[in-house]
Amino acid sequence: MTRRETQAGVADFPKASCGVCERPVARFEPYGVPPRIGRCPHCGAKPRSRALHRLVRERIGPRLEAGDRVLEVGPSRFSADHVIGGRLFMPARCVAVDVRRRRHHRRLGAAGGRFVAASATLLPFANACFDVILCNNTLPYVREDHRALAEIARCLKRDGLAMVDTHRGPGTTRTADAHRREHPELGEAWFAANGDAWVYGGDFLDRVRGAGLEPAELELFPDAPDRFFISNGLKPRVRALFASRHPAGLRRFFGEAPA
Repeated sequence: MTRRETQAGVADFPKASCGVCERPVARFEPYGVPPRIGRCPHCGAKPRSRALHRLVRERIGPRLEAGDRVLEVGPSRFSADHVIGGRLFMPARCVAVDVRRRRHHRRLGAAGGRFVAASATLLPFANACFDVILCNNTLPYVREDHRALAEIARCLKRDGLAMVDTHRGPGTTRTADAHRREHPELGEAWFAANGDAWVYGGDFLDRVRGAGLEPAELELFPDAPDRFFISNGLKPRVRALFASRHPAGLRRFFGEAPA
């Protein structure tokens, strides 16, 4: 990371605090491959993580009731600590799935959730049983991603909401192996951080539709002033990709479904 990049990144977040741990931050740290500025030095939250945390805390969680169910596919350490494991979905019941149990999954039980070892391509749940399904930055690591998306659609309620956000670059979707051959300069660290199965392009929305879900890319805080993004350490114009089986899902959590 160059000095110019570091200075530009720090300038994005002057006099900020982290919305997750609620501690003031004099300087955010670099993270990711390639590195950019934005990680909280106290809790490790990144800008998109802070945005997701705030979205769940203020909009999605409050719309859930006792008896509702939340599923996360491939939860990260951050989510296990602060989102699905952070009681943001209370009083709904939460469950997380991953192909194998990792150390950070243990923290879910302490928050009233549970962990199930299962593949995203064969979820061990009944049809239409979840109100919210999170699958963020997981699909780039799933070779049979079409099956994973189909399973999300199968398990989602008619008025449920899925979040299937992931990085999408220019061009069309290609396998990680093909992208490796085209860009040998990236190195294995890039694929470990961004996905070792797929590198998604603009046609990712077609893959979502092919699974029976209707995607909607929404700006998370469309009416917020500039000072909101600065004080919360967020990048401006934060957008995320949601999907639902029926417009009722978007209406339930966001009001009128977007055009």
